[in-house]
Amino acid sequence: MKSPIALSLSLLPFLTTPVLSAQPYSSWMASSFLAKGVEKDLGYEQAVLYRALDKVHTATGNASYSSFIDSQLEGLVNDDGSIADWPPEKKSLDDFRMGNIYLLLWEKTGEEKWKVAADTLRDRLNVQPRNEEGGFWHRDPDYPNQMWLDGIYMALPLYVHHTRLFAPTNATAFLDVHKQFTLIHEHVYNETTRLLYHGYDGSEPASSRRNWSDPETGASPYVWSRALGWWTMAAVDILEELDALLANSSATGDMQHVKTNAADLKAQFQDVMSGVIDVQRVGNTSDTANGWLLLLDPELAEREGNYIESSGSAMFVYSLLKGLRLKYFTGDLAQRAKTAGTTGYQGLVQNFVKANATGGYLNWEGTVEVGSLKGDASYEYYTTVPVVENDLKGAGPFILASLEYEAL
Repeated sequence: MKSPIALSLSLLPFLTTPVLSAQPYSSWMASSFLAKGVEKDLGYEQAVLYRALDKVHTATGNASYSSFIDSQLEGLVNDDGSIADWPPEKKSLDDFRMGNIYLLLWEKTGEEKWKVAADTLRDRLNVQPRNEEGGFWHRDPDYPNQMWLDGIYMALPLYVHHTRLFAPTNATAFLDVHKQFTLIHEHVYNETTRLLYHGYDGSEPASSRRNWSDPETGASPYVWSRALGWWTMAAVDILEELDALLANSSATGDMQHVKTNAADLKAQFQDVMSGVIDVQRVGNTSDTANGWLLLLDPELAEREGNYIESSGSAMFVYSLLKGLRLKYFTGDLAQRAKTAGTTGYQGLVQNFVKANATGGYLNWEGTVEVGSLKGDASYEYYTTVPVVENDLKGAGPFILASLEYEAL
């Protein structure tokens, strides 16, 4: 296997600052975004990048990454922990993603303001609207009774992380997290492909559901790769959180409910990742790219307009390699995960990591701008959304995937 630095050096002829390129892709891409600048905002896109930068800081000891996060949040989180311009009526799961960053900063610095900010978001989960089965609405009032895979990543890691830190004996909270995973799996899982559709409408009666919903399950019609990527990253990150909780079970009492729920989630994760491996497009051309298509339903693999999409591909690589490192895969699945993860990573580098015109920095290419169940959720909708450059939703997962690849 080519080392990360060797892979970096292979791009030297295209760069203007050779010294910068003699480093792993994780720090190279991270440094590129520090140099380009990032909009100061509390959106989930920023939170995805900040998590990646925090991991690079941990791996390298380079304080510039943590300093950047601090500077980005200055003025957005006040000294007393209040969140600037935070409307009390805002109830979108997307907005919970930044809570994990607040918890990471509290763990590193001990500053009370970060705990206060995280508490604010955690408390909001208590009033987030739910459908009749108890599943979180993705956003109120825009998507009533809808659960999306995206929301699993936006809200549940905060829910678990906060509970582990401050209420580790709260069985109700852990059971609720398990319920969210169970509900969406029951509604959007395809037994043939072992993949998950983008989301479902849980409105009752069924006649009141969106026109894209399956008449029996409420599921949307297609497997959108980034939505599934959000789910796989949430699953592997939460499994790691539950491992940390169980490792300290002597201090927290009976954890049998957590063990049972973790085992269920691990089985779901293994099953879905096996399905993800099955639909990887293997090859050396730009049409195959060792990556994953925008829409992963097998019958759409050759349909005009479908293409290898970079953010979903990066999320799958991260999930595969992290799952491998944490030994969530065994036997044949472990070997398949390693092969798919390493070839997938090489495909990311070859096809979506591009040299910036100046400064020896990198650009990230090939990320679809958005995907939503707001409209008709049609094939034409998904495949005509613009593809953009340097999208944080793709660059962040690529940095995380790079760290896992570099640790092999």
